[in-house]
Amino acid sequence: MKKTIVLLLVFCFLASSLAFGQVNSNLGAFDMILADDFASGPNYMNRFYPEELMNGYRISNGDSFTLRIRFTASRDLENELLIGLFGFSPPTYWVQLSWDDARGNPLQKVENIKAGQEYSATIQLRAIRNAAGAAPEHNGIIFLTTGEGRRRANGGVKGPVTISFKEFVLTKN
Repeated sequence: MKKTIVLLLVFCFLASSLAFGQVNSNLGAFDMILADDFASGPNYMNRFYPEELMNGYRISNGDSFTLRIRFTASRDLENELLIGLFGFSPPTYWVQLSWDDARGNPLQKVENIKAGQEYSATIQLRAIRNAAGAAPEHNGIIFLTTGEGRRRANGGVKGPVTISFKEFVLTKN
Protein backbone atom coordinates (compact mmCIF):
# COMPACT_ATOMS: atom_id res chain seq x y z
CA MET A 1 0.00 0.00 0.00
CA LYS A 2 2.78 2.46 0.91
CA LYS A 3 4.63 1.57 -2.28
CA THR A 4 1.50 2.34 -4.35
CA ILE A 5 1.02 5.71 -2.64
CA VAL A 6 4.69 6.63 -3.12
CA LEU A 7 4.56 5.67 -6.82
CA LEU A 8 1.35 7.63 -7.26
CA LEU A 9 2.89 10.72 -5.62
CA VAL A 10 6.01 10.44 -7.79
CA PHE A 11 3.87 10.11 -10.92
CA CYS A 12 1.75 13.14 -9.93
CA PHE A 13 4.88 15.19 -9.25
CA LEU A 14 6.44 14.28 -12.61
CA ALA A 15 3.21 14.91 -14.52
CA SER A 16 2.67 18.29 -12.86
CA SER A 17 6.26 19.38 -13.42
CA LEU A 18 6.02 18.51 -17.11
CA ALA A 19 2.73 20.40 -17.50
CA PHE A 20 3.99 23.30 -15.38
CA GLY A 21 6.80 24.04 -17.86
CA GLN A 22 4.41 24.26 -20.80
CA VAL A 23 3.32 27.55 -22.26
CA ASN A 24 0.80 27.13 -25.06
CA SER A 25 -1.81 29.80 -24.47
CA ASN A 26 -4.59 30.42 -26.96
CA LEU A 27 -6.46 33.41 -25.56
CA GLY A 28 -8.78 33.77 -28.56
CA ALA A 29 -10.58 37.04 -29.27
CA PHE A 30 -10.58 39.97 -26.81
CA ASP A 31 -10.06 43.74 -26.64
CA MET A 32 -7.04 45.41 -25.06
CA ILE A 33 -6.85 49.14 -24.31
CA LEU A 34 -3.50 50.86 -24.64
CA ALA A 35 -4.05 53.50 -21.98
CA ASP A 36 -2.47 56.96 -21.79
CA ASP A 37 0.82 56.65 -19.86
CA PHE A 38 2.11 60.12 -20.71
CA ALA A 39 2.80 60.86 -17.03
CA SER A 40 5.76 58.42 -17.38
CA GLY A 41 6.66 59.06 -21.02
CA PRO A 42 5.09 59.58 -24.46
CA ASN A 43 3.33 56.19 -24.42
CA TYR A 44 0.02 54.43 -24.73
CA MET A 45 0.58 51.14 -22.93
CA ASN A 46 -0.86 47.89 -21.60
CA ARG A 47 1.06 45.59 -19.27
CA PHE A 48 -0.70 42.30 -20.02
CA TYR A 49 -0.36 39.39 -17.59
CA PRO A 50 -3.51 37.28 -17.21
CA GLU A 51 -2.94 34.02 -15.33
CA GLU A 52 -3.68 31.91 -18.41
CA LEU A 53 -0.91 33.66 -20.43
CA MET A 54 2.00 31.75 -18.85
CA ASN A 55 0.03 29.12 -16.88
CA GLY A 56 2.31 29.44 -13.84
CA TYR A 57 5.53 29.34 -15.85
CA ARG A 58 8.43 31.56 -14.71
CA ILE A 59 10.30 33.23 -17.58
CA SER A 60 14.03 32.43 -17.51
CA ASN A 61 17.00 33.99 -19.28
CA GLY A 62 17.30 32.34 -22.70
CA ASP A 63 13.65 31.25 -22.98
CA SER A 64 12.20 31.71 -26.44
CA PHE A 65 8.51 32.33 -27.20
CA THR A 66 6.45 32.71 -30.37
CA LEU A 67 3.50 35.10 -30.25
CA ARG A 68 1.01 34.79 -33.10
CA ILE A 69 -1.50 37.64 -33.24
CA ARG A 70 -4.23 38.89 -35.57
CA PHE A 71 -5.87 42.23 -34.69
CA THR A 72 -7.38 45.57 -35.66
CA ALA A 73 -6.91 48.98 -34.00
CA SER A 74 -9.58 51.56 -33.18
CA ARG A 75 -7.49 54.38 -34.64
CA ASP A 76 -4.34 54.96 -36.66
CA LEU A 77 -1.21 54.59 -34.54
CA GLU A 78 1.22 57.48 -34.70
CA ASN A 79 4.13 55.04 -34.50
CA GLU A 80 4.66 51.28 -34.50
CA LEU A 81 3.18 48.88 -31.97
CA LEU A 82 6.02 47.65 -29.74
CA ILE A 83 5.90 44.28 -27.96
CA GLY A 84 8.14 42.63 -25.36
CA LEU A 85 8.28 40.41 -22.30
CA PHE A 86 8.13 42.24 -18.96
CA GLY A 87 7.50 41.65 -15.27
CA PHE A 88 6.79 43.65 -12.15
CA SER A 89 9.74 43.29 -9.81
CA PRO A 90 10.53 45.13 -6.59
CA PRO A 91 12.28 47.47 -5.97
CA THR A 92 11.81 48.77 -9.54
CA TYR A 93 8.40 49.46 -11.00
CA TRP A 94 8.79 46.87 -13.76
CA VAL A 95 11.58 45.02 -15.53
CA GLN A 96 12.27 44.54 -19.23
CA LEU A 97 12.63 40.78 -19.69
CA SER A 98 13.24 40.65 -23.46
CA TRP A 99 14.66 43.99 -24.51
CA ASP A 100 17.54 46.26 -23.64
CA ASP A 101 18.39 48.87 -26.26
CA ALA A 102 21.84 49.37 -24.74
CA ARG A 103 22.59 45.66 -25.37
CA GLY A 104 21.12 45.69 -28.89
CA ASN A 105 17.91 43.83 -27.98
CA PRO A 106 15.04 46.02 -29.21
CA LEU A 107 11.31 45.63 -28.64
CA GLN A 108 9.57 43.75 -31.45
CA LYS A 109 7.48 45.88 -33.86
CA VAL A 110 4.34 45.83 -35.95
CA GLU A 111 4.45 48.89 -38.22
CA ASN A 112 2.05 51.16 -40.14
CA ILE A 113 -1.12 50.32 -38.22
CA LYS A 114 -4.27 51.97 -39.61
CA ALA A 115 -7.73 52.03 -38.02
CA GLY A 116 -9.93 49.05 -38.89
CA GLN A 117 -7.33 47.27 -41.03
CA GLU A 118 -6.56 43.69 -39.98
CA TYR A 119 -2.95 42.82 -39.17
CA SER A 120 -1.29 39.46 -38.63
CA ALA A 121 2.11 39.01 -37.07
CA THR A 122 4.29 36.22 -35.75
CA ILE A 123 6.71 37.62 -33.21
CA GLN A 124 9.73 35.95 -31.63
CA LEU A 125 10.48 36.97 -28.04
CA ARG A 126 13.68 35.85 -26.28
CA ALA A 127 14.18 36.45 -22.56
CA ILE A 128 17.41 38.18 -21.53
CA ARG A 129 16.61 38.15 -17.79
CA ASN A 130 14.87 35.92 -15.26
CA ALA A 131 11.43 36.88 -14.00
CA ALA A 132 11.25 37.68 -10.26
CA GLY A 133 8.84 34.78 -9.64
CA ALA A 134 6.15 32.58 -11.15
CA ALA A 135 3.19 34.85 -10.29
CA PRO A 136 1.38 36.25 -13.36
CA GLU A 137 2.50 39.86 -12.69
CA HIS A 138 6.16 38.79 -13.02
CA ASN A 139 5.61 37.13 -16.42
CA GLY A 140 3.77 39.30 -18.90
CA ILE A 141 3.85 40.97 -22.27
CA ILE A 142 3.94 44.72 -22.71
CA PHE A 143 2.22 46.42 -25.65
CA LEU A 144 2.96 50.09 -26.28
CA THR A 145 3.08 52.78 -28.88
CA THR A 146 4.40 56.31 -28.69
CA GLY A 147 2.67 59.52 -29.73
CA GLU A 148 2.44 63.27 -29.43
CA GLY A 149 1.52 64.85 -26.13
CA ARG A 150 2.66 66.46 -22.91
CA ARG A 151 4.33 64.63 -20.08
CA ARG A 152 1.40 64.60 -17.67
CA ALA A 153 -1.57 62.36 -16.87
CA ASN A 154 -3.85 62.07 -19.92
CA GLY A 155 -1.35 64.13 -21.90
CA GLY A 156 -1.61 62.17 -25.16
CA VAL A 157 -3.06 64.13 -28.10
CA LYS A 158 -4.88 61.22 -29.82
CA GLY A 159 -5.98 59.36 -26.69
CA PRO A 160 -6.07 55.66 -25.79
CA VAL A 161 -6.41 53.04 -28.50
CA THR A 162 -8.27 49.71 -28.44
CA ILE A 163 -6.53 46.72 -29.98
CA SER A 164 -9.13 44.08 -30.90
CA PHE A 165 -7.43 40.71 -31.07
CA LYS A 166 -9.03 38.06 -33.27
CA GLU A 167 -6.21 35.61 -32.47
CA PHE A 168 -3.65 35.57 -29.65
CA VAL A 169 -1.47 32.47 -29.28
CA LEU A 170 1.70 32.36 -27.17
CA THR A 171 3.92 29.26 -27.30
CA LYS A 172 7.19 28.53 -25.54
CA ASN A 173 9.65 27.18 -28.11
